[in-house]
Amino acid sequence: MILSPAERSYLRDSLSLETPIRPDSRLVGQFRPIEAVCNFLPNFNGSSRVRLSDGNECITSVKSSVVIISSSSRDDSVNLIDFLFNIPGYRDDSNLVSNLTLTFNKIFNNNFDYSSLKLKNFKNHFFKLSIDILFISNSSDINDNYVPLTLISFSSYLALRSTRLPLLINDLEKDEEDLNIDKIKTQKEVELPMFSDDWSDSTYLFPTSPSSSTANANQRTPPLIFILAVIDDNLFVDPTIEEQYVSDNGLIVPWCSGNIINPIESTKLSRDPNSDSTSSSTVGLNYNHLTKGISLVKEVAAKVASALDNVVNTSDENEFLNSIF
Repeated sequence: MILSPAERSYLRDSLSLETPIRPDSRLVGQFRPIEAVCNFLPNFNGSSRVRLSDGNECITSVKSSVVIISSSSRDDSVNLIDFLFNIPGYRDDSNLVSNLTLTFNKIFNNNFDYSSLKLKNFKNHFFKLSIDILFISNSSDINDNYVPLTLISFSSYLALRSTRLPLLINDLEKDEEDLNIDKIKTQKEVELPMFSDDWSDSTYLFPTSPSSSTANANQRTPPLIFILAVIDDNLFVDPTIEEQYVSDNGLIVPWCSGNIINPIESTKLSRDPNSDSTSSSTVGLNYNHLTKGISLVKEVAAKVASALDNVVNTSDENEFLNSIF
């Protein structure tokens, strides 16, 4: 999308007002309508599909596997969550895919409770989650500066909230402290865990709350990542492509289980189609932007999490209704 100078000026002036006017009449903390379903992919531990009103769509699947991690390696940077992004038209080593992979892996692995992935009575056995994300867009406006974080974050949240892990049916009778995992050459030398074939015995990775009408601050949830567009002194959640084009800067604010988490980062959202790729109109952030952004995310995050949890609970009542088969 190429905006004319008059369109860019009009849009920016509208968004810079003391009481800003967004093109779709949304409030600064209001999100675009979405359609969302869970548990529609067979043979996966969890899945979700989220579609925005502009036609952009994100499909996420979660697959678990069992890995053995030695005690010494556990103190290092061992990642039990691995994101893989697939965006048609973009190579795996492109800037857009690389930045998304780095952002999600860093936020989720640094703020995820690995104790929920540990196999009971197995000292060195853990579940590893492979999260595949397919981002589909019918627009030609997708570029390295377009950051679809909101859509991808919602989809990954729903997929993880709907993820079930199989029931462990054997316990390790042998004391694993007697086993030197560092000297084991193959996993066959260690007793392997066995799981129930009955999927109805599976348990949720994130236990669902009996009542999701209000968000429980103490309830453990997956991280949510919010992207904010900064225009003068105003900040906007879930910015459209047009709003990103005229923004001064972008702010990435992660949230998890009722709290703002690290890292909070700035990102370039604006792009001048008539200039070369090395030019930038990005303006630095100040303390006011950070405090406003954190306050805005605190205000909307719990409501978003509660709404997404309702989608999971509704999908549970009709587990096979949303299946593609």
